[in-house]
Amino acid sequence: MPLFQFNLHRFQITDMSSTHKDTDWWPFTLKAGIAAPVRQIFYIATSIVAVALSAAPAAAFQTETPPPPPGLLAPIALVTDLSGNCLQPFNQSMEPGAAIVQEKCAGVAENVWIMISVGNGSFHLMNGLSGLCLDARGSAANRTPVQQWTCGQITNENWEFVGTAGAPNNAILKSRVSGSSNYCLDVPGGNSAPGTAMQIYTCNNTTSQIWQVNPDKSTVVPNVYSKLDGWAANQIYLFGLIPYLTKSTSTSQCNASNAGTVVGELPQPGTVQAPKTGVTLIVCPPL
Repeated sequence: MPLFQFNLHRFQITDMSSTHKDTDWWPFTLKAGIAAPVRQIFYIATSIVAVALSAAPAAAFQTETPPPPPGLLAPIALVTDLSGNCLQPFNQSMEPGAAIVQEKCAGVAENVWIMISVGNGSFHLMNGLSGLCLDARGSAANRTPVQQWTCGQITNENWEFVGTAGAPNNAILKSRVSGSSNYCLDVPGGNSAPGTAMQIYTCNNTTSQIWQVNPDKSTVVPNVYSKLDGWAANQIYLFGLIPYLTKSTSTSQCNASNAGTVVGELPQPGTVQAPKTGVTLIVCPPL
């Protein structure tokens, strides 16, 4: 029995009261069209590893892992139906403002996106390598470029998935910047060349705007630098790895402004690891 049921066209959550197992399946339903809607169901697997943080080394904080943050969903890869390329930050960038481009899919961290529900049928999409969110850089207008930016409360980062007829996991991604719903994530000019930067453009149902929303089972180490320890631990769990929280002893790294945040991560973010590998999060203690 799945833990939650999601409808990406009209956001609803039904608690099915299942118990956590090593792998729970969360089904997503994509509705296509308003006349004779086509329902397509595909399954996204997430690993929720039931290992207490008390099993961490002696240096680790002896704290209980909080429940997963509300709205934190499964890892996906976004593949353009036009060319089969994957959506990712330009040149594996970790910086805010980097363009979002299409590149050949390689099963690497930058190909992974985490869906985070923000309500009203909208989602943030956080990159698995950079920890930054998919963002329309500007107003609701044709050719507004798409970038990655610090995840926040701005509508530039809100996206709505709407299913299309055809393959069961195909969808268009509507930008909800400034409350709009007429502009879609778009490959400019139908260009299939790797490195092409994305934009938003008036929704037109062309293949330039159709995305394959594929479950991603990569066990890459996500980037959780500067995140609060509880949130960071849940992010590690979400990627099928096991977090261990260890106190930083560096007086140069820690101050009153970053108490409780991650200042180090081993193995390094972006590296591929075996499932259930331990990831050490070095956290600044309260001062």
